[in-house]
Amino acid sequence: MTLRKEPIQKRAMEKVELILKHSADLFSKKGYDTTTTRDIAQNADLPVGTIYQFFLDKKSILLKLAEDYGQKLDEFYSELSKIETKNLNSEEFVGSILNSFIDFDKENPEYFLIFNFSYFNQELRDSIEELNKKIISYEGGLFKKHNPKFNPALFQFEMEFLFSSITMLFLKFKTTQDKNMKDSTMGEMKRLLGFYLEIFYK
Repeated sequence: MTLRKEPIQKRAMEKVELILKHSADLFSKKGYDTTTTRDIAQNADLPVGTIYQFFLDKKSILLKLAEDYGQKLDEFYSELSKIETKNLNSEEFVGSILNSFIDFDKENPEYFLIFNFSYFNQELRDSIEELNKKIISYEGGLFKKHNPKFNPALFQFEMEFLFSSITMLFLKFKTTQDKNMKDSTMGEMKRLLGFYLEIFYK
């Protein structure tokens, strides 16, 4: 249970959504460690007491965000899994995988900044690992759909390493404003995915 008090009335629900929205914004820009509940209250133009009305502390806000993002990942990959990829060649499939990162990021611009830049924080680590496991499982399903011979269970370590590497490269791609750097980073991600597809599909 991440909420101290479940909102029932529309106004209370709107307050919770406001708290989560401004928390995600601050966690992604300032970092989870340096953001305080007072910062969140000021950013959301709410009394600090309103935050504690619904959340026990800053960690419970983070856990609620992780829970919500988990649901968004479920919905996103559920739609993505409906797309037919079996007839795509490797280059086209690699492009579709990278586009999935870009599309999810467009809808949830704070996600990768919150749940990947602060891995050394224990409070974040468990949430990060759970969300990453979810994405790796979904991505493994997409690989298997593209090539039914692929067995995700045999390549669990490789999948984890690949996802970790792609995520770091994607953060570089996401945060740089330099077009040449973006193009170069995108090229790195394509080559890395292509390399692993050769391993996975042997």
